[in-house]
Amino acid sequence: MDRAKPIKPVKYGLEIRRKPQSQRGAAAARPLPPVRGDPKLQSLFGDDDDDEGIEADIARQNIKKRSQRETEQQHEAAMAEDPSVFDYDGVYDDIHAARTSKAKEAVQRQARYIPNLLKTTKEREKEKEIVQERLLAKERAKEEEEFAGKERFVTRAYREKLAERQRWLAEEKRKEAEEAANDV
Repeated sequence: MDRAKPIKPVKYGLEIRRKPQSQRGAAAARPLPPVRGDPKLQSLFGDDDDDEGIEADIARQNIKKRSQRETEQQHEAAMAEDPSVFDYDGVYDDIHAARTSKAKEAVQRQARYIPNLLKTTKEREKEKEIVQERLLAKERAKEEEEFAGKERFVTRAYREKLAERQRWLAEEKRKEAEEAANDV
């Protein structure tokens, strides 16, 4: 029981592991790598070094001028190759116009089957109406004995509706006959 370990105090929050002293000292004692080239050109502050000579300033200005000339030459070459190379607004307008035209086409396009469905629906409504009229005619025939001596009134709109129905039935019969002839 003499070998009891000392109790470490409990730490709360972020615990950062630190290297032991022996490793820290070895890293700090390493020499920095040697600087290659002119130590004045590789100074820590670049242009802020007052000890540099006039020749270094002139050399730096010459490098700037040379890079500017190269940039201008590249710019001129690009303009000679394609005059609209820097026309960003024109390209953006073209892209935007293409997008809007695609959107308009999508809106203008209609569904393929909707007109056929509407046509079929109208035909079914007419067929239902004919069936309903036949049922009413049968009921009237049964009740005719009751109203035998009375006058019948038929409006002009109802006569037109009956004529329209007769034309539609004749057209349907013609289509059926045509289909039957073509089925052979």
